[in-house]
Amino acid sequence: MKRYLLSTPFLQWVCVNLLIVGLVTSISINRLRDDFANEAHSVTMHLTSRFAQHVSNLHALEAVLKLPDGNTDPSFTQIASAIMAAIPRIDRIQLYQSDYGRAGALSERISIPSKTDRLKTESDYASVLSLMSKQPEDTPKVYSLPAIPDHYVLAVQIENENVPSAILLTIDAQQLVRFVNGPEKLEFNLRIGDETVYARPPHDHGFISRYLPWLTADLNPERMGHDLKIRINKHVELDDVLNWREIALLSIVSLAALIALHFAMRQRAISASLYKSELSARRQVELLQHENRLVQASRINAVGELASGIAHELTQPLTALLSQSEAGLAALGRTEDLDQDLVRHVLTANAREARRAGRILNRMREYIVGKDTDLKPHELNPIVLNMIQLVEHQLKDCNIDLFVELASPSPRSVVGAIELEQVIHNVLRNSIDALTDDLYGNRKIHVRTFSQNDKSIIEIADNGPGLSEDVLRNLFRAFFTTKENGMGLGLSLCAKLLERSKGSITASNNSGATFRIQLPNEGSGA
Repeated sequence: MKRYLLSTPFLQWVCVNLLIVGLVTSISINRLRDDFANEAHSVTMHLTSRFAQHVSNLHALEAVLKLPDGNTDPSFTQIASAIMAAIPRIDRIQLYQSDYGRAGALSERISIPSKTDRLKTESDYASVLSLMSKQPEDTPKVYSLPAIPDHYVLAVQIENENVPSAILLTIDAQQLVRFVNGPEKLEFNLRIGDETVYARPPHDHGFISRYLPWLTADLNPERMGHDLKIRINKHVELDDVLNWREIALLSIVSLAALIALHFAMRQRAISASLYKSELSARRQVELLQHENRLVQASRINAVGELASGIAHELTQPLTALLSQSEAGLAALGRTEDLDQDLVRHVLTANAREARRAGRILNRMREYIVGKDTDLKPHELNPIVLNMIQLVEHQLKDCNIDLFVELASPSPRSVVGAIELEQVIHNVLRNSIDALTDDLYGNRKIHVRTFSQNDKSIIEIADNGPGLSEDVLRNLFRAFFTTKENGMGLGLSLCAKLLERSKGSITASNNSGATFRIQLPNEGSGA
């Protein structure tokens, strides 16, 4: 169980789930912010409309006082009562006039009774009346009511029949921010100056309030009075941020996707392993076939070399036989005692068969020599690497270290690729045989390619016992060998194969035997 929990697929699934939670949370928070912005805009529009309504009511009452009939109190009372009936959030409407007997102080002239028990005495408005002395005329202004919680006053000073007067609207702040279809979970805070008029108690969200922030906005509804400030807060709960249904659905989908992905990757790995094994098997088959072709080519060339020698040796006797037979035929033409018909028949047959043998041997020699060898431009490095790969197992079996140094770019020459591979393979086999017979020291073979002047050179060197002076003199002569069961055709055949490409092979001693194969560079015209 512990190993399963720590396994890679499980950790990947956990990481994916964390990403899902982060993504869902980010989307939810952005959605909450957008919703809150829309709610704040909606609240601003509602409050702007209500504040405008308050100011309009104030101006309507002010207009009533300026009617020319001289007795405006009944009309003022009637309209004020109608306003309070239509707008329940207006708790009280009062008209004050200057009391000249009290040094300009305002005294209550009309008061529409309050619908609540909280508004009782005129003393509750003492602080407001004292502040109104500094208020400009015809300019509505808001004031707090410290003695009456959750209420504030909207007032305006006017001249009524040349008597300083004031109209006061007492507004219930709690009713002001109450909306029939308004946003939920909004918490309002109304302040006039630094004094709080109304604050809806925050919801109790428990521990979540310590980790998730409040969404807050300061509103500035038009026509609400310069000193009235409104702030709204919205608290988000855990369920508002984390949509568990979406998270669970995405988690299940991600689990299914990961299972499918791991299954597909496993199948792909198996397919890749099978493909790699198949390629390796094909390569082994190709190497085996290539080695068999090289062995067969070596055999054919060895037989060709041998047949060429035999043909060369047979040419003189056959020529002599032909010459004597023709001479005998000529002598018979001058002698009468012999059975000329019989001798003529025999000698004619000898001459015919001798010519036939000469033609057969000549065709065999031309075929084995291979006059039609196809020479093409080739890079030497790939040919060298092919032959190294062919003897790689022999090198390992004999504990021989191989050091390869290939020129870049690869030297190029016009050669027969198969013939050059035969030469390199033959030289590598000779080096392996020489090191196998050497019982001392670390066994090493160095192979390198490089260009020198107009030549492309392949050099194969070993740290074996080297070559004696006698061996160096006869090394490339046919049928010369130092091996117990050797035929002495390998290196002589190599020299002959290279001659077809205008190349050569040489040998020298340098802390072991060194063979150098030289070929004309492509385009050198050598």
